[in-house]
Amino acid sequence: MRNEIGSVALVAEGNHARIDSLASLALLIGVIGVAAACPLVDPLIGLSIAVLVLRVAWIAGAAVPSRFLDRIDPEETQAITQIAASVDGVLKVAEVRARWVGHRIEAEVAVVVDPELSLLEGHAVGEAVRDALGRGVLYLSRVTVSTKPASRG
Repeated sequence: MRNEIGSVALVAEGNHARIDSLASLALLIGVIGVAAACPLVDPLIGLSIAVLVLRVAWIAGAAVPSRFLDRIDPEETQAITQIAASVDGVLKVAEVRARWVGHRIEAEVAVVVDPELSLLEGHAVGEAVRDALGRGVLYLSRVTVSTKPASRG
């Protein structure tokens, strides 16, 4: 689940608060149902709350452990690749490695450039890639870009 600050734990906490609100509303409905001589409402409300809690636990249980392991969504890696490939002077994106570190993404990108470029020109291409990624990738805090000359032949 995408969120504004990049925190899976805070999204899970927000879902927890949402469930608490829904549980309070369900409790009120259950009390009204029992007061209206509909005793079946109480167990149905209890079952509904249990289903909601299990659903939120399942979602959080899937997202939080992967973040502990620094896992990043393939879409993020693809976005990094596409942005790097779109920079003038990049012939190919050779490698992309990215991972979550806390609430931020750190990445390593290797790009292939024209072997005829000077060292300064190759470095400028790498800096352009770094700048483009800094503007285009949400939560990116650090990126290391290496340039490799294309093989001749």
